[in-house]
Amino acid sequence: GALYWYPPDSDFANVNGWPVSWGGHQPYTNKMIARLVSTDHPSTDGKRYLEQTYDVVSKLLDSQGYSNITLNDNANWKDHVYGYSAYDFIKGKRGGPVATYLQTSLPRKNFVLRANTMVLNVVRNGSAITGVQTNDMLAGPLGLIPLNPGGRVILSGGSLQTPRILFRSGIGPTDM
Repeated sequence: GALYWYPPDSDFANVNGWPVSWGGHQPYTNKMIARLVSTDHPSTDGKRYLEQTYDVVSKLLDSQGYSNITLNDNANWKDHVYGYSAYDFIKGKRGGPVATYLQTSLPRKNFVLRANTMVLNVVRNGSAITGVQTNDMLAGPLGLIPLNPGGRVILSGGSLQTPRILFRSGIGPTDM
């Protein structure tokens, strides 16, 4: 767990079915990286431990012409490279949206945390998100939580649930 690689530009390419405008993701990715930093030395003392396998494999890869890089410093360089695994850790503990975005959201007066609530999809009017559909019927009619004008939605369901929400919301490749 907590392995964390920054996305290469190819992840947003329109050849994968994404809108052409998604090719301009870098300003938004940079904002995410500023909040969700990665490290290849996640211990509290900055040292790496139990790297015996890395030492053996790096000798093999070096002899075959591979380059040793800091992986998240080179998100678009994925061919014939290797490096230490990248993690989302902060002060020796697992990071991620709960350790960053949630902590700065909790003190806000206009923020409500709904535990044990599953997001089914976001409700949209064209490209504008107007609400969030949930399984919580106490949240509103049919579990709908409306979004205030100018409000934002942050999806942080991980690598499996976030795409599910996007696809169920009609966001993503048309064949999904």
